[in-house]
Amino acid sequence: MSLIDRFNIDLGKLHSLVSGVSRHMKRVPYHNFTHAFNIVHMTYIILTKSKLRTILDDVEVLAAMVGALAHDTGHPGLNNVYFQKVKHPLAQTCNDQAVLEMYHGYLL
Repeated sequence: MSLIDRFNIDLGKLHSLVSGVSRHMKRVPYHNFTHAFNIVHMTYIILTKSKLRTILDDVEVLAAMVGALAHDTGHPGLNNVYFQKVKHPLAQTCNDQAVLEMYHGYLL
């Protein structure tokens, strides 16, 4: 999609970003780096095979690709109900609402 050239992205820094996300992905059955890579690939397919690319500007496309890569960084591999039932501090912080979705927000 020519994003590397368009934004003059340093390949070393891009590699560092991808490696950093990989290091922070937990080794769990589903929300792991393979899942992140699959989502990046599917995002690419959707952007290139649909009309979506024609309505998004390059910054939005770059944001979608980075977001796809990093969307589950650090996901513990457990679900919201688990966090609620064990009264995990994160669930309490989130008032038992969308615990893992809030978790990703707290990483920012």
